[in-house]
Amino acid sequence: MFDCIVIGLGPGGISASLYLNRAGLDILSIGMDDSPIKNAKINNYYGFLGESGETLFENGIEQLKKNNITFLIDEVIKIEPLGNTIKVYTKSNCYETKYLILAMGKLSSVDEKFSNFLGNGVSICAHCDAPLYKNRKIYVTGVEPYL
Repeated sequence: MFDCIVIGLGPGGISASLYLNRAGLDILSIGMDDSPIKNAKINNYYGFLGESGETLFENGIEQLKKNNITFLIDEVIKIEPLGNTIKVYTKSNCYETKYLILAMGKLSSVDEKFSNFLGNGVSICAHCDAPLYKNRKIYVTGVEPYL
């Protein structure tokens, strides 16, 4: 059993895994190899001057390796809370954890539900779109982890 499973191998998932590992927890990071960030050009991320998203993704995987954090390139197909633990099923196996962090970035269901509102006051990228909402009231919503 892992102390925490992090689903997502983008910047949020890698960062969460690194900090949890630094705190001495046993972590499993799971994500897909076809991350949307791989197709992006990174202009608004500290230390990146227009590199490809693929470089950012690969650097994140290298950080996991250098910090001896267990990670899988696999698809999560089911999450099942069971009392004080959570089972995470992938296409190839099942893993158990005490805590779960969802760091999957842009969710397609969000895009579908709010597609009519995107660009009209609703944003799904806080870092990217923050300048558009300067000096305005904002609300942030997200997925609450199982704790």
